[in-house]
Amino acid sequence: MKKRIFLAFAALFSFSAAVGLAEVSLNGTIETENALNFKTTQVETQMNTLLLKFEYAGEGYHLFASPELKVSGLGTVSDLDGLKQVDSIYPYTLNLKEAYLDVYEFLLPAVDMRVGKQIVVWGTGDRINPTGNVCPSDLSDLFDWGEKLGVPSLLLNVYLGDVIVSGFYTPVFTPALLPANFLEMAGADLGSNTLELPGQVLGESQQAALKVNWPMFGYDFSLSYYFGRYAIPVVNEVRVATDQSIESSKSGFPRLHVVGADFSGSLFDLGVWGELGVFLPEAYSTKSYYNHPSYGWILTGDTAAEGYVRYVVGTDYTFEGGTYINVQFVHGFDHEIGKDLLNDYLITRVEKSFFQDKLKVIPLTVIFTVSEWNDVANNYGFGWVPEIQYFPSDNLELDLGCYILHGSGSNIFTNLKDDDALFFKAKVSF
Repeated sequence: MKKRIFLAFAALFSFSAAVGLAEVSLNGTIETENALNFKTTQVETQMNTLLLKFEYAGEGYHLFASPELKVSGLGTVSDLDGLKQVDSIYPYTLNLKEAYLDVYEFLLPAVDMRVGKQIVVWGTGDRINPTGNVCPSDLSDLFDWGEKLGVPSLLLNVYLGDVIVSGFYTPVFTPALLPANFLEMAGADLGSNTLELPGQVLGESQQAALKVNWPMFGYDFSLSYYFGRYAIPVVNEVRVATDQSIESSKSGFPRLHVVGADFSGSLFDLGVWGELGVFLPEAYSTKSYYNHPSYGWILTGDTAAEGYVRYVVGTDYTFEGGTYINVQFVHGFDHEIGKDLLNDYLITRVEKSFFQDKLKVIPLTVIFTVSEWNDVANNYGFGWVPEIQYFPSDNLELDLGCYILHGSGSNIFTNLKDDDALFFKAKVSF
């Protein structure tokens, strides 16, 4: 791993030297994040991140690369030999988040091309985008939703007056990054799970999308179509033991079509937006088997996939004096796959700035969810994330807050209600 990190950074600095250090823009961030569980007093997160961004602009083209190094303070030492390895005490990962080339006026004056590993986010929702399926979600931090993984791909933007037509293509399949407690979050018991990835051949792994964006009546509108696969695995087989427990399961990534539409703009002094995705999975089903004591495995259920709709509508407003309010209603999160598994969420965020924006108090970031409207008292959940952010200088941010989770029934907050935590973050940009 050390050799890989050295070679990666050496390659980037060699690139800088080759084109001339004076012409290469280098910036980035250094961040530390810490979280302590209220109930167990266990340190759940201690992560230190270095993110670099290299840019170079030539005549008619632009280069960008962004390596990210994460070093955890929570070691994985299990024996004396582990104390001989620094990466057992400080586990680390190196990820090239993006590395791409922009070519302007590619073949035609109205066409721009971007090729390489890139993060493409479509949709107008605030960090929740039912139409944003071209890049898989990074769900490693449950409370930092909206993050995406870069995908090796080709993006073409064609400018036809005020209309922009975007075409996306990738020859490879990239699954989503899941949190360590994903099954706990989803409230799922899958027993011994086998995961089947699609083959990395064009007939199995390629994905494509098309989007048309245009302004009208002071609003921005778009229509989109995505052909690919679910980036989060879907269970397609479950085997139940004689004691009714899940013995084993199989998961895969079914093919998927998504037809999307969105808008954004202003209504009087309110910012408004809306986004809708119609999810149309290709034919697949979830088969259930029961281990009968006399007859062995018997097929007891075969549930065919159905299409469904996810959507987001929201508004925001800034009052005189610096108070900002953002409200969104969400039907279905990324991990909720299936017509009968979509929950409703009301997300409200209130911010108040003081001392020329050096201090920001966020008393309310509240997510309220309901899974059964005919019995809300037994099927609700909420997450409350109060924060205080302090900016001693333009490039330094200090953030203190906590997660308070509660609920009843089956939902993400009920499943994680023992994970209340205090967190502290510090981030410097350069």
